[in-house]
Amino acid sequence: MEDNKIFKKFNEKHDSYFQSILNSIGNMSQDIIMVLSQDLKILYVNKSVKAILDYNPKELVGKHPFFFSMESYKKFETQTKNMSGMHDNECMLLTKQNDVKIGLQSFYKIENEDKRSKLLICIFKDISEKQILKEKLYSRDALINQFSRNMPGIVTFIDMAGKVRWINDNVYDILGYNKEDLIGYSFMNIIHPKDRQDVNNYLKKAMKTNKEKVIRHRCKPKVKKNPIFLESVIRSQLDENRNVIGVVTGSINISKRVAAEKKSDISNKRLRESMKGIIEIVSLAHESRDSYTAGHQQRVSDIAKLIANSIGLSRKIIEGIGWAGIIHDIGKISIPSMLLTKPDKLRPTEYDLIKDHCSIGYEITKGIKFDYPVADIIHQHHEKYDGSGYPNGLQGEEILIEAKILCVADVVEAMASKRPYRAALGLNMAIEEITSNRGKKYDPNVVDALLSVKTKLNRYLVTE
Repeated sequence: MEDNKIFKKFNEKHDSYFQSILNSIGNMSQDIIMVLSQDLKILYVNKSVKAILDYNPKELVGKHPFFFSMESYKKFETQTKNMSGMHDNECMLLTKQNDVKIGLQSFYKIENEDKRSKLLICIFKDISEKQILKEKLYSRDALINQFSRNMPGIVTFIDMAGKVRWINDNVYDILGYNKEDLIGYSFMNIIHPKDRQDVNNYLKKAMKTNKEKVIRHRCKPKVKKNPIFLESVIRSQLDENRNVIGVVTGSINISKRVAAEKKSDISNKRLRESMKGIIEIVSLAHESRDSYTAGHQQRVSDIAKLIANSIGLSRKIIEGIGWAGIIHDIGKISIPSMLLTKPDKLRPTEYDLIKDHCSIGYEITKGIKFDYPVADIIHQHHEKYDGSGYPNGLQGEEILIEAKILCVADVVEAMASKRPYRAALGLNMAIEEITSNRGKKYDPNVVDALLSVKTKLNRYLVTE
């Protein structure tokens, strides 16, 4: 009651000013605007709280702002005691349905003339969609960098003006340039003068037709006198609105092959298809929305190859498992990151959404001509030996050996490594999960192979 009296007196004394803020700004603003008492009880909140958090204003008046996350509320409580105001401080609120909203919070202290009665005006701006986009862009870049480290060639993004905006480290190994030598400059600077017109024409055609082009051309190395022969796949790059924003090129060094072709007619179809597949993945990663880190996938890939080697599988199969492991969660780029890192138990509908990543990953990769069944491995990596997995409930020999291995490696890495939302559960707990379900969820041969390499696993885990 005392707070309401204070608010009423303050409001009466500053009627023309304060009423204008509450009635005009408060009810018209798309942001949440609250007036709080000294003990942080809500005296007024505008209608935007319904649109953003699904609470009616009347439900909240007289109460503490319980919809803050615990961490954000403690931070807010400390700041309001120690500061006269704060601008654009990031915080987290929970909706009535317990969904997360990310926002920028500002607050201002106001007081009457005797400075004994104080109120807080708090403004919350919802930036959840921007935050999701920011995380997806960051995750997308991490995924692209992960691929670039495992590629044999040069990958370049060229904008509509023909300038290099991104290029991987392999350009140093092949042409002798540092990335800083090229980023921001015309791509034509490194093309051999006699090939510049042809390459430039192909770049323009790729931008206009949205069709993939494959060309051979020469490049000028930084130090060596003789030109380097490259074979490049050129593909237009689209933004999320399907507008062309430039081209992605993938280039491999074919100098030795060109020299050999002078003596014999060597087929380059296989190399070209492999490079086209790599560029397809990079473009899909650019055009899709990812919310998962690439580090997990690399560690799963390494553990899976270790298990496969222990079983005694062929070099080709082990190589295929490695490639599938690096991109086994690529389907999660379509799932909001807040679901993937949510510390609370997932609702059934949320879990069903996450389970879709196997099928999404399959759809992304099924048309790419790998030398290995990468798409099928990705599709099956959550199937279980006893048929209790997803998405198709496969069991026993219906599941590829590569997928069985990837499944075990995925479980071990996920449990034993630190996650963004929890501490590492430890290798012993992960091993216990696998061994207790030997012959049930997990193939006995794969479990035995895992145990044979147990002492080597810690090097692939992130526990701190």
